[in-house]
Amino acid sequence: MQATLARTPCLAAAQPAGPQRPAAQAQACLHGAAVLRQRRGAAALQRGVQQRRAAAAARRPRLAVAASSNYGAEWSTPQDAYLTVGLSHCYAKNDDGKLVDQYMIEPITANSLECMAKGAKTSFIHVFSLRLGEALARDKSAFPDEFAQGTFCEDYETRCDACARTWMRPHALDNLLDIVPLGQLKSSFNYSTVDKRVLNLENVVNDDDNIKQDLSIDVYGRKAKEEAAAKVAGSQPDAAAPAAKAEEEEEDDMDALLSVNEQPGPLVLPEVTPATRLLEKRRQQFEADERLEAAKSAYATQEVAFRAREEALKRRDLELQESLLRFTRFLQENDAKRAKAQRRAADEERLRGEREAEIARLHTEAEACRAQKEAMQAQLAKVSRHQAYLQGVVEAGYSFQEIEDVLARHATLRAANADLQAAQAAAIAEAEAVRAATAALVRARSTEVLDLKNRLAALKKEAEAAAAEAAALEVGREYTLRAAAARALEVGQVTAAAANLYQRVLQRSKVARPHDEVSPLAQLEAVEHYLGDLRAALAQRGEAAAVVAAQPAAARPPDKPSPQLFSPDLAPVPAAQRSWSGWDMAALWIGLVVSISSWFLAGGLVELGMSAWQGVACVFIGNAIVLVPMVLLGHAGVKYGCPFPVLARSSFGVRGAILPAVLRGLVAAGWFGINTWLGGLAIHQMLQTLTGGSLAGGAVVGWLGITASQAWCFLAFWAMQVVILLKGMEGIRLLEKYSAPILIGLTAALVGWAVHAAGGFGPMLSTPSQFGPGMPRAGQFWQVFWPALSAQLGYWATLALNIPDFSRFAKSQRAQLVGQAFGLPLFMAAFTFAGLAVTSATVVLFGSAISDPIQLLSKIDGVWGIAAALVGLVLATLTTNLAANCVAPANAFVAAAPGRFTFEGGALLTSLLGLLVKPWRLISSTSSFFNWLVGYSVVLGPIAGIMLFDYYCVRHRQLDLDALYSDSPAAAYHYRQGWNPAALVALVAGAAPTLPGLLHTLLGTPVPRIFEQLYTAAWFVGFFAAGIVYWALMRRSFWLRPQEAPVGAAA
Repeated sequence: MQATLARTPCLAAAQPAGPQRPAAQAQACLHGAAVLRQRRGAAALQRGVQQRRAAAAARRPRLAVAASSNYGAEWSTPQDAYLTVGLSHCYAKNDDGKLVDQYMIEPITANSLECMAKGAKTSFIHVFSLRLGEALARDKSAFPDEFAQGTFCEDYETRCDACARTWMRPHALDNLLDIVPLGQLKSSFNYSTVDKRVLNLENVVNDDDNIKQDLSIDVYGRKAKEEAAAKVAGSQPDAAAPAAKAEEEEEDDMDALLSVNEQPGPLVLPEVTPATRLLEKRRQQFEADERLEAAKSAYATQEVAFRAREEALKRRDLELQESLLRFTRFLQENDAKRAKAQRRAADEERLRGEREAEIARLHTEAEACRAQKEAMQAQLAKVSRHQAYLQGVVEAGYSFQEIEDVLARHATLRAANADLQAAQAAAIAEAEAVRAATAALVRARSTEVLDLKNRLAALKKEAEAAAAEAAALEVGREYTLRAAAARALEVGQVTAAAANLYQRVLQRSKVARPHDEVSPLAQLEAVEHYLGDLRAALAQRGEAAAVVAAQPAAARPPDKPSPQLFSPDLAPVPAAQRSWSGWDMAALWIGLVVSISSWFLAGGLVELGMSAWQGVACVFIGNAIVLVPMVLLGHAGVKYGCPFPVLARSSFGVRGAILPAVLRGLVAAGWFGINTWLGGLAIHQMLQTLTGGSLAGGAVVGWLGITASQAWCFLAFWAMQVVILLKGMEGIRLLEKYSAPILIGLTAALVGWAVHAAGGFGPMLSTPSQFGPGMPRAGQFWQVFWPALSAQLGYWATLALNIPDFSRFAKSQRAQLVGQAFGLPLFMAAFTFAGLAVTSATVVLFGSAISDPIQLLSKIDGVWGIAAALVGLVLATLTTNLAANCVAPANAFVAAAPGRFTFEGGALLTSLLGLLVKPWRLISSTSSFFNWLVGYSVVLGPIAGIMLFDYYCVRHRQLDLDALYSDSPAAAYHYRQGWNPAALVALVAGAAPTLPGLLHTLLGTPVPRIFEQLYTAAWFVGFFAAGIVYWALMRRSFWLRPQEAPVGAAA
């Protein structure tokens, strides 16, 4: 009979029935014993780690309590202590075992930062210095923006406190605070991630890791621990020996009985009786009980050993605490000794300085005493000579027996000398009295001469005033003579016209009239009767005829103008000299529009994201809007024949009008420089094309920023303009009149050539807007439209002010209205469309868009083509620059000093100012070009608003012509010392809302969003704000003089 015996219940359930060889059973037992030992070792290792961690955690508060009890309140680190905190680049293992980036905010000790400053590799990207209290607040707003992505490290407060104490050491205070000054960020360290910091990496070290260390060397203090445990065990009863022996027997028994295999077999024993098996079971139970008792004894022994070890560790901990306290006291004593030594050294240094100063003083005193001794010796030598001399006198003389006799004789002589000196002093006093009387007489005569000279100067001044008055009268006489000649010419023309009309009436009328009627009044009366009969006849036939002749009023010369305000160039233009027709006004605008800068306008809008049609529409709308103030301001020029600086006197005052005139002149000088630069660049490009590129690659002149060849072309074009300016306004009119058809023809020819050569308009005209749905700048159209529209207004805002300078020469209001309406918005839109069409065609012709007309024309082949392009560019720039940028500032300079400037002199001064603005920097980019346009709208918009509201809302188109040229305090436009405070206040009020936006654009000054939006519509805001404020202020009577009622205003 066989039986199966399972040594353990868990194995008994897993053992199948069947035979099994003893070798397999032995192998299974060995394997099971090894597994059991491995599990016991791992459990013991884990318990040891947990015990060490618990002991360290329990030791921290004891250290803190000990330190606090030793130092008291001084152990608390001040909240204003210096501290450095860094942003470190670390890593962490995720669940998949991969490393992910972690950015930690950690405090840095003084020694660590010193190593980093000397070039040591570090994981810190940025380092920032602050106060301890700010760091402990955990407020990221106190840190730079670079720390926003970081996370505060573990034990952050404890580490901050410890690191702050390292910065309180003398070495750190004296040498390391300058590495990262307080409140500053530094990033120039040797940042590296070659050696990665893994935050959640566990590195448990045991004996098996120390494979190169001889175990005979007691590295970890095992021998000392074992000896201490043996001593503790030796003091206990001998029960530990049986327990150890029982433990060994238990292990041997377990190794023999334990059998672990993947498929273990049953243990087969010979057939035994049940009693035998029962005895076997009891024996096994007894052995198990013995083993349990032995294990209990061993565990008790180990507990005693552990308690002894714990007591030893506690004693060692206390020793360490005492050592720490002694070391701390040692440091404090050393610090105190060091401070005391430093104070002693400072005292010794100070004492040494005092001793050295005293030594130097004594040396100085010794030198002084030595010098005094030498002086006294020299004096003694001198006195000794006198003594020897007196002794010689006594010895040689017959009347002196002793030296005292000589001295008495000397005293007598001295008394006589004193009397003589007194007499001389009296004579000198008498001479001084005579001299004082003479000086008084000279002063009296000098005062009399000075009075005569002052009287002579006053007489000279009166003579000069009389001469100036005579000159003014002479100017008035010359103007009167010219006006009389013009009136005589006008009378002759009227007489001839009346005679012609009378002859036509005689030819067509059936009423008998004398053929030899010579009186113009009778002839005109006959014509009137004929027209009345004709009108009656037409009325009977149901037809109405109206002849509208909107002729300007015949401007008369001012009555007694002030010489400081009047010159022939500022005088009203007589009707006989108004020769500009509607075509002349249109030709003026065609010449102004056809320019290189106008070519850029629509192209610049397309670059900003608009479609071609949106760009052309924006240009047309802006010019249609600016046409309104141009026509309204031009009305005054046609009606009164006065230039812009004179008309501005009604709103700004006869003296204050200089302000808008100068502002307009400065803007014109800038524009003159821009167009002169473009004209010179065109000449340079054409010459470079003709010479095969020989002018390219020249050296740039440092202070200019352009090449020498470009500078010479710039000066050549400037000189060409100066020659034309010396011809006056008539030369400008003829240039504009005959250049307009040439420019129209050249523009049409350029468009035709581009479209024909490209086979169409190219891709730019079909390019969609960047502001549409799904486009890169969707929904931003109005953010670009308003600044662009304000730029269009600013482009012609200068001429909107001084359009009276041209309309004063127009024949009628109709001429200036029709000419401007045709020449400005319509032709401006057509010309910008031509620019877009040609630029679009260049994409097909040359592979890329060429928006610069100078570069485009340089690609034309043939000498004749280049010559035509050069003529077109020069004419386009000349017509624009001379009319737009020279007339207004020339008149402004004449108005500022009528006796010193003429129109030609003012134009020449404007051209000189245009050289100084370096215009090539203003148009270096599209953004700077539009910033220039919008920038001066801040000032020119308010001026236009003030003048329009004054002329239409305050004056109702009625001006006192004599008061415009009068400097009398009683004149209507004298206001307060020649200045109108209402206009000045309105000018400031109009510019104030948009001025912050201008500063933000030019200097980057941060301003609220509302000011940026107002700046985008600078011309509109300034125009209406200044106009409304001016109108409201002028309604108050105290701004005006009672003599302001219009006198002699033209109807």
